[in-house]
Amino acid sequence: MRTIRPATILVVAVVTLFLTGCTTATVYTSPDFEARRADHATVAVLPFAVAYTTGKQKAEGDDEETATGEVDAGEAEEESLEALGRGFQEDFYAELLQDSGDYTVSFQDTGETNARLEQVGETHRSYRDMDAESLSKLAEHLEADVLLVGGVTLDRPASAGAAIASTLITGILSGGVLTAAPQTAAASVSVKVYDGGDGVLLWSFEDGLSGGIGNSPERLSRQLMKRIAGRFPYLAPRQ
Repeated sequence: MRTIRPATILVVAVVTLFLTGCTTATVYTSPDFEARRADHATVAVLPFAVAYTTGKQKAEGDDEETATGEVDAGEAEEESLEALGRGFQEDFYAELLQDSGDYTVSFQDTGETNARLEQVGETHRSYRDMDAESLSKLAEHLEADVLLVGGVTLDRPASAGAAIASTLITGILSGGVLTAAPQTAAASVSVKVYDGGDGVLLWSFEDGLSGGIGNSPERLSRQLMKRIAGRFPYLAPRQ
């Protein structure tokens, strides 16, 4: 019977921990999307709402976690999340601009979008909770035909060192057979597109990724944004 040495386990463990897994994407398209899209010319990409799940490593001074599964952010962390949300907004906007010639709509500059949002005092978390009437009023203020509202949830349930140690111990105890690597990072991204005229949901795409120690949740979320941008529904008809 062949014996697998601990050194072999280490190599397999480290390589495996860098692999990434994905979940099944959920896509929705309104039945009357095609009829509505002809009236749309400008899309405003709003800052993304960002949240950490309870898997986030708790640093000294962090607020306690809430029973809802998300970290109850203090004022300083809220500002950090808002800045991160604007970073994701810029990332997704940049992804869309790469293929802007293939779309039937244009994208409002995010600097202009954010300046207009500041005028009405909207925060990065409030967009996802707006009703149709509020979304319509916001679109009117932004002078946009379409609102793109996004959210990112980040999770880092274990430190890199703990993940490797867990994998090595599991491998040794099972006779050197590594059946799976612990997932140390995960991210999920949702993007929703609303008609600025009446606030009706036209399209949504939700997806998630999980990965090992070589993938931060922020990196995973940006991979998802690239994937979602490639499915954006306002593609021009092929000639």
